[in-house]
Amino acid sequence: MRTLFIAALALIISGCASYGHLDIRLTDFERQVASRMMIGLSRYCDHPPENGGYCPTPMREVHDDIKELIQSTDIGGVILFASNFESVSQAVALTHQLQQAAANQELPLLVAVDQEGGIVIRLPRHVATSFAGNMAIGATYPSHGTYYADQVGQILGKELQVIGVNVNFAPTLDLNTNPDNPVINVRSFGGNPEQAGDLGAALVSSMQQQGVSAALKHFPGHGDTNVDSHTGLPRIDRSLDELMNADLKPFARVIQDSAPAMIMTAHIQYPLIDESTLTGVDGEEVIRPATMSRVILTDLLRKQMNFQGVIVTDALDMKGISSFFDPVQAVVETFRAGSDMALMPFHVDSVDDIAAFKLFIKAVSAQLKQDDPEQMQAAVQRLTNLRAGLSQASLPLPYAIARAEEIVGNSRHRQVEWHLANHAITTIKNDDVLPWKNNRITQLQLVVDDHVQGQLLKDALVEFWPMTNQQPVDISVITWETLESESEHLSASMPRLILMDYGYRNPAAGADVKRLSKDEKLVLVEQLLAHDSESSPVVLLAMQSPYDLMGYQDKASAAIAAYHSKIYIDPVTDEAIGLSYRAIAAQLTGISQFNGVLPVELTDTNNNNKEEVSDGIQ
Repeated sequence: MRTLFIAALALIISGCASYGHLDIRLTDFERQVASRMMIGLSRYCDHPPENGGYCPTPMREVHDDIKELIQSTDIGGVILFASNFESVSQAVALTHQLQQAAANQELPLLVAVDQEGGIVIRLPRHVATSFAGNMAIGATYPSHGTYYADQVGQILGKELQVIGVNVNFAPTLDLNTNPDNPVINVRSFGGNPEQAGDLGAALVSSMQQQGVSAALKHFPGHGDTNVDSHTGLPRIDRSLDELMNADLKPFARVIQDSAPAMIMTAHIQYPLIDESTLTGVDGEEVIRPATMSRVILTDLLRKQMNFQGVIVTDALDMKGISSFFDPVQAVVETFRAGSDMALMPFHVDSVDDIAAFKLFIKAVSAQLKQDDPEQMQAAVQRLTNLRAGLSQASLPLPYAIARAEEIVGNSRHRQVEWHLANHAITTIKNDDVLPWKNNRITQLQLVVDDHVQGQLLKDALVEFWPMTNQQPVDISVITWETLESESEHLSASMPRLILMDYGYRNPAAGADVKRLSKDEKLVLVEQLLAHDSESSPVVLLAMQSPYDLMGYQDKASAAIAAYHSKIYIDPVTDEAIGLSYRAIAAQLTGISQFNGVLPVELTDTNNNNKEEVSDGIQ
């Protein structure tokens, strides 16, 4: 997977101990090409990592090398990650430094994050408000309409804008119609295209009103896959008519009603729409993914659907692209297909990457030099229009920090965060066992993945559950691993709450904690369900994906979905925080009422569209 620019670089640096400060000048055309690139700056080392390894240092302030890179290339934008943020004041200072570095461009630098809510957040909860996510919003739609989409969009926009982030790669508009989808799932508003369109339009409008550009993703739809494009190249065998009647409807609605600033491409093959191929790095013919398909990006999105904003790729370092195409080819082909901006085409993690990136720009430019100049100018103009419309910081840094600290994560925003988590909780089945009244039971078992998760839920139940005759309900926490070896618990005469979270990972538990597989847990679920009765009812709880209940929701006395299992560890207090665990406890004890509605089907409706390949080969 070596490219010509790497070979050229090797010749230039032969015999040099370090080459980060080589004087490589870019032409005006090469600077235009660089203006169409957005690089990731999660980490940076001012010396090459040993043995060509991984740079461990989070970039929380802008190093002089990065300032020089921004100034000398006219790079169009940067994307930041969780590692970049440790406090509100630090975040504001970081984005301020980035914009100062780009001052010579006379346009604001695009500073982007993925702050979707739910399982995808970049500003940690101790820094900013973190919501339960899109599927939770979808669950509130029948009762609350677009209220929570509007509120989430407003708050995300206000908090990102005041921190200095001007692009949010959100919302996800994919319809999750495949229960086996490993990457979208609860990031989706649900499976109904009209509902997703309503919610997406509301969230985009409210967020962009706050000065933050939205980026719909992942066009033309990532919801009917069982392959994660971070790790492979998915394929969807749907015709254009089929997409128009489902996956593309939310995109069309939001394009028409909310004028989204950006749309992000999907690294997915759609052979029934574009069966043309490219020669990959191994010499094999590869069906063009949407990211490199002119049929999909230009003919469909730009012309047929009349999208006037910026088309940005999903990250080009994802395996769905990088396993099949070299970096130069990836950028050249996506630009030729109609993308305006290439996201993360090259890693800049240490001083040695500075010169390598400039040579990368030269290699891409050399291939684009003979292309249609009008296409290049149109893309540059769209990016110029976007950047020119962004507000630029006017307050001196100390005042900007003080203002951000007033707004970010304030009590009103936290209240909306709580109400969304609470109103999303969905009863899928209830044989008159919920809410629990502690005059009906004296003991309760919580079967969980680990004790941190169990303790959060137990503490929340104790908080909301009043005592009867001054005697609290005896709540015991049992992990799946403990349950496997203590069979006497299976026949205990008491209610049990079983957390069906197969993708759950507690950040405080450590990598070496033993985990049962999904199949092992399901064997135990069957044993527990065999003892379900009026005196010892079993309640199944899907804290994260409602699909974890599929096939079991009718076998228990009750089944509920929460859509958000994430636990945050406050780095200052070391306290574990799980908002949805409190919301579940409030519902179970009758403090709140279940009024969420399941926004997806718990049946497999995609038997005809499951043939996906991860080798990418025609």
